[in-house]
Amino acid sequence: MKNCLGEKELIDIFLTELPVSPYMQNKFFESDAEVLTCGTGKLLFTTDEFSDEDLFRTDNPFRLGYNLAAATISDILAVSGIPYSYAHAIKACSSWDREYVTQLAQGIGAVLKICGIGSIGGDMGMASHWSYTGTCLGFSPNPISRKGATERDHIYMTGAIGAGNIEAAFSLYDREQIVQLESQFAENYFPVRIKESKLIGQWASCCIDTSDGVLNALNTLAELNGLGYKVENLPYLPESKLLCRLLKVPKEALFIGECGEYELLFAVPPENNKAFLKAAHANDLTFTLIGEFTKAETRTLTDDGKVWNLERYSISARDYSSKQEYLDKLLDFLRNESYN
Repeated sequence: MKNCLGEKELIDIFLTELPVSPYMQNKFFESDAEVLTCGTGKLLFTTDEFSDEDLFRTDNPFRLGYNLAAATISDILAVSGIPYSYAHAIKACSSWDREYVTQLAQGIGAVLKICGIGSIGGDMGMASHWSYTGTCLGFSPNPISRKGATERDHIYMTGAIGAGNIEAAFSLYDREQIVQLESQFAENYFPVRIKESKLIGQWASCCIDTSDGVLNALNTLAELNGLGYKVENLPYLPESKLLCRLLKVPKEALFIGECGEYELLFAVPPENNKAFLKAAHANDLTFTLIGEFTKAETRTLTDDGKVWNLERYSISARDYSSKQEYLDKLLDFLRNESYN
């Protein structure tokens, strides 16, 4: 067999060879969920696959099911959509017993109940390794996309950084190194930002979820909008900072790492900022200002008095044959490329 294709090459082949739906409103990659015309409204569609490679912990089946569903629906919320119906294809691991699968289903169901939606079916099977493909339909009268930001727009995010990389750490590192963390962060549930999504749609110029990490989300928005950015004073989960101390790695690895926390990252134009913050306060919602968009040639992170020029960062996990090699390169950049 010839050398393996990368994910981007696979996507390009199918985009070239398959006809595009005439009902599709956005271009591919410009929106977390695809937007299609449906009568006088906008139908939203997203589908995503998960497996062992995503490094979700499997010791708690309810948590696993909950996080799989929350991660799937996140794309609908990132376009300020309202979830409508849910379906999935499950390959259950052959070692899972009835109790395990029941709790997995209950976790998925808990998220659907939070969203006020139901399942419309799917496909089930067994395999030596588990995999899960979640699909969600939604609707929105005025969906928001990844495009629309301009220079000087404020960059905000929901929640804090680190939940996804904590999940990954339990798979990547010796459990003896992080046993203290496991007892403090046993119930790591991804967010379902329904209320936040609605408000973001009213005031933001663009939005994306952080499923592939905050840095990847930032870079995607910057590239699509022809902009750069300056970010600082990032909000880290206390548990994630403890993780970094235990593993003796810079906490900024949580920002750069590609196992995301499924928060929402978005931009608000300066002229909307006061009204946005007033509306957030009125709705008892909290967002963190992490920076602003700038001219395209600038991409910097400032944290604890150190500055990183992120234009120099071009490391991607998909480019390495082992996760350890990728982590070594990431940490080498953080330790050697900062300045005061």
